[in-house]
Amino acid sequence: MRDELIKLLRGILKHPATSIVVGIALVVVGICDAYETVFEDFIGVDVGVHHGLILFGSIKVLEALLLVLEGTESLVLEEEIEEAGIS
Repeated sequence: MRDELIKLLRGILKHPATSIVVGIALVVVGICDAYETVFEDFIGVDVGVHHGLILFGSIKVLEALLLVLEGTESLVLEEEIEEAGIS
């Protein structure tokens, strides 16, 4: 039972869709928080938590997209190998 729960949680947390959703949520929260003070932040170079959220969220989205692209590339290569009849 415990191993099944760990396997389920690992599958959810390692899935690219989870990273994309979390990353987008972090970016949106950061933008919403920064929206009111965006001009003052740039003029006064005031770095806040919302900037970190936007950066971290963007990185998570890019990591997830990289995983999706790598997976797609692997599937295409595997399909080409099967079509060519190479073992």
